[in-house]
Amino acid sequence: MNIKTPCWPVAILDIGSNTIRLAVYDHSNPQKAFFNEKVSCFLGQDLLRTGRLNSEAKKSAHHAIAGFLHITKALGCGSVHALATAAIRDARDGKRFVESLRRDLKVPIKIISGEQEARYSALGVLSHISDAEGMVADLGGGSLELARIGSGHVYKTLTFPMGTLRLLNHGRSLPQMIEEHLKGLSDHSCANLPLYLVGGTARAIATVDSQIKDKSSKFKSYFMSRSDLLAFLKKIQKMHTDKIVREFDISPVRARALPYACLLFTQIMKKLGSSRLIITTRGLRDGYLFSLIKGHKIKKFYA
Repeated sequence: MNIKTPCWPVAILDIGSNTIRLAVYDHSNPQKAFFNEKVSCFLGQDLLRTGRLNSEAKKSAHHAIAGFLHITKALGCGSVHALATAAIRDARDGKRFVESLRRDLKVPIKIISGEQEARYSALGVLSHISDAEGMVADLGGGSLELARIGSGHVYKTLTFPMGTLRLLNHGRSLPQMIEEHLKGLSDHSCANLPLYLVGGTARAIATVDSQIKDKSSKFKSYFMSRSDLLAFLKKIQKMHTDKIVREFDISPVRARALPYACLLFTQIMKKLGSSRLIITTRGLRDGYLFSLIKGHKIKKFYA
């Protein structure tokens, strides 16, 4: 099916479990958002305990989205696409909250499934690395999505209830939870192929590791072996969260999640037989944009 060319500039509003981010892209360079800002609202912070979105976070999210919509008007955006992910699709009051946003702010919001989220994240990787082959892992606040890619296509998508908020709440039982959820993952072998990581926690791993190694923290793709990741895990396990926040300028939630995420990623690599990690700055928003214009000739997507 031919997809209608979007009206530029294109704004993509990503309503996640921890943050709400606005990315705005122009036709001249769809590879990189010329506006990219986020607000931390933590919609999903009470979800495991109450099954509902945090009430104060809903107010913060409402204000943040309203502010971002004013920005899209100021930037002359031709189209606005709002995507809601795990926290909203899992919460008992998620649909009702989205309906209130649609009514009050006149914004079209799509609640996407875990499989759709996995697909868009995988397309984000392919929009940057057209010949990428292996598995894409997108770890968000509320869920983990996996997608098998190769030859420019997404072949298989998987979703698991293992976002950073859940990882942080399992403590010593975390290894057992990971093993239980990933027990069938060996059937999707990616022997000697990379595991591509997307999402804020993955980028935080690359940022902290690069600074520990005195490398530049600016990257499009960051490479690590499984042994590199295990060595990194040992280092941060010895560091207090406050020190990680202070020295590497990442949020407290991200800092707390780093060791848990590393444990999860090492287990995924082991199950799949992946040879190395490639952490990329591309992800859900880039993939969604790519899906909108995939049928049209925009060569800069393969820069």
